[in-house]
Amino acid sequence: MAFILSLICLIKDINKLNFSAYIGVVACGYALIVVMVQCNSYYHHYRDTVYKEDDDSTHPNWFNLGDAFTKDLIFFKGIANLIFAYACQSGIFPIYAGFKFQENGLKKMKIGTILGTIVTTILHIISIVCGFLTDPVNPEDLIIYRKNKGSGKDIAMVLARLFVSFSLIFTVPGYYFPLRLSVINSFTGGKLTNKFNIIFTFISIFCCALISAIYDKILNYLNYIGFISVFISFLFPALMYIYSSGKPITYWRNMLDLILALIMCAIGLVACVATIIDDVKG
Repeated sequence: MAFILSLICLIKDINKLNFSAYIGVVACGYALIVVMVQCNSYYHHYRDTVYKEDDDSTHPNWFNLGDAFTKDLIFFKGIANLIFAYACQSGIFPIYAGFKFQENGLKKMKIGTILGTIVTTILHIISIVCGFLTDPVNPEDLIIYRKNKGSGKDIAMVLARLFVSFSLIFTVPGYYFPLRLSVINSFTGGKLTNKFNIIFTFISIFCCALISAIYDKILNYLNYIGFISVFISFLFPALMYIYSSGKPITYWRNMLDLILALIMCAIGLVACVATIIDDVKG
């Protein structure tokens, strides 16, 4: 997979991968359908084999928010994951803002952006609820890697894993190209030569593959990246807004933005430190 990914990342024109968005939609859509269709049978399996009326440890945690603030600091780690997810989707804002400066003919595109955001949010909520109901006591971190309720293979979910993995092969280059562009502008004056492209691409993929082979705790990855994303998506934009506003930092809007950004930074820091402690403890 790393070799195939390297070959795709060698492509110089990102427009040649426009079709990757359709692959991602099909893969994630299929996985969501599988989770939704199987949710009922998995929940009944939990009620029949795990749930015990006199054992609170087998009962779902519906309303006790205190469990999120235990020594495991689940709340802060969860927020770090949400920050990472937000950073991945933050490109929607400049696109939406850009429509304000276009002709009225793009009004439908603006509406489409809003509807797309709403639909995406609804689908995420459905996947969260169905994923939780699959195993309310001990749900998997990644729903597509849940344990099969029977003794055989869950062929439908195995296919979902394959589809998602296949879609990632074409999705990752979309995040790699901006990195390559930044390096090119910094070190080669904006000129992408074949030699530089090959060397930089294979070094990048090799480093990623090496790290993933040594350290495979994907949720911890998200916690660390979420901490970094706090600065990219909250602190830096807040500081830039305050600087460009032309008003003192004591202005109520500037103070509000700064306080909210600092709160998010604090949450990200706690999640990062907690994750480091977990890694040290093993």
